[in-house]
Amino acid sequence: MEQPATTFSRFVTRHRERLAGGWIKVGEDCEAYPLAEASLGATRQILEVAARMGLGVEVFARGPRLLADLDLLRALERRGALRITVKIPPSPRALTLALEPNAPTAPERFELVRELVRRGLPVGVEGAPLLPGAGDDRRSLGHLICAADEAGADYVRVKPLRLPERVRNRLLGRVEEVDPEVATRIWRCFGYRPWSPGFAERVQTTASALRRTYGMAAGPSLPPVERPGSRVACPEPPSGVQLGLFEAA
Repeated sequence: MEQPATTFSRFVTRHRERLAGGWIKVGEDCEAYPLAEASLGATRQILEVAARMGLGVEVFARGPRLLADLDLLRALERRGALRITVKIPPSPRALTLALEPNAPTAPERFELVRELVRRGLPVGVEGAPLLPGAGDDRRSLGHLICAADEAGADYVRVKPLRLPERVRNRLLGRVEEVDPEVATRIWRCFGYRPWSPGFAERVQTTASALRRTYGMAAGPSLPPVERPGSRVACPEPPSGVQLGLFEAA
C-alpha cells in the first residue's frame, strides 16, 4: 500500500503552481501524532514534503508528541511557514474522556501551549469539539479564552460540532453513557442533519465577544509563503524513525 506521504507528494507536485505560497492543514480532523507516528513517521514525511515544496503548514496537536519533530518545525518557522494549533475541548473531563480516550487533559494541553511559546513557536488554541450543553456557554468559553491568553496563545478559534452520518450513532452512544441530557440536546439541535447553523452562529457570536474582551485574534494569520529558491535541506529525523520520503533505502 502506498504511504500517505507519497500520495501527498505526487499531489503537490502535480499542482505545484496552484499551491505555491499556500498553506495546508495537518491533523485538523484526525490525530496528526498518534502512537503509531513514532514508528511510521508519516506526519514527519508530510511536513518534509511541505517544506521542500514551499508550503506553509498549520499543524493541529492534542499532546506533546509533536515535539519529536521540533527540528523540522523550527525549520518551517524560520521561513514563516508554520502555525501550531492545540485542540482543547471546553467540555467536562468525563465527556472529553468518552470522546477522546487516553488523550491529554485540558491542563496538559495548556502546558503544551506554554512550552511551544517558550520555544518561540507560533501557537494558538482551538476549542473543539463544542457540544450543545457541554462547554458552549459563555462561562466555559470565557474560561477557555482566558486560559489561552494566559498561556501565551496568539489566537483562539472555536469549532462547533459537526455530526456526519458516519459518526452520529457512535458519538451519541458515547455521550449518552456519560451524560444522557447532553446527548438529548445534541439530538434536538441536530436531528439527522450534519450541521446546526443556529448552534454554530450562537457559539461564534459568544466567542467573538469574548475574544474582543481579551484582545485575542480569531485565527492565525496565513500570509503567502516565500517559495524556496533552492532545495530546502530538512533536518535528519530522530533515530528510530522510519526513513524519510526522500531518503534512499
